[in-house]
Amino acid sequence: MRPITAISDHSLPPLELDLVGWEPVVGAIRKQIAQKREEQPMQQSVLDFTAARAERDAGMNRAHDAAARRDDEWPDLAYGFLYRYATTHAEFISEELTAMADRMGYGSPADPRAWGAIFQRAARAGVIERIGYGVSQRRHLSPTPLWRSLVFGGNAA
Repeated sequence: MRPITAISDHSLPPLELDLVGWEPVVGAIRKQIAQKREEQPMQQSVLDFTAARAERDAGMNRAHDAAARRDDEWPDLAYGFLYRYATTHAEFISEELTAMADRMGYGSPADPRAWGAIFQRAARAGVIERIGYGVSQRRHLSPTPLWRSLVFGGNAA
């Protein structure tokens, strides 16, 4: 007999199951399953993210407020930078923008979560919208929000 090289190898004869006498057993099992379904209907879990969102927002706001206490101009400068970045980048993740801000000398807050409040402000203002997820290199390839610019006017020169 030659070895089977793939699961879909049809050169072997089909298996013939001998189920003679099993019909009453199968019928009884099906009846028990139907009774359990009637007794315990399947319930879908509902996840409530309200508390998690509130904690996320509170953390972003604390980081934002701390950055504003260190430099009261930083929030408006950061928002302005995000707006200008969005005019020249159709889609981006936050770390692309923050890395560019660092390279251009806009400074960075002590806690990078302060940028979260800036992104939320821009989203509420209709500058950007979340369209899915990108991959963060800084966070070990974790998913991170992917943003689409709503003010994109073309690529940077």
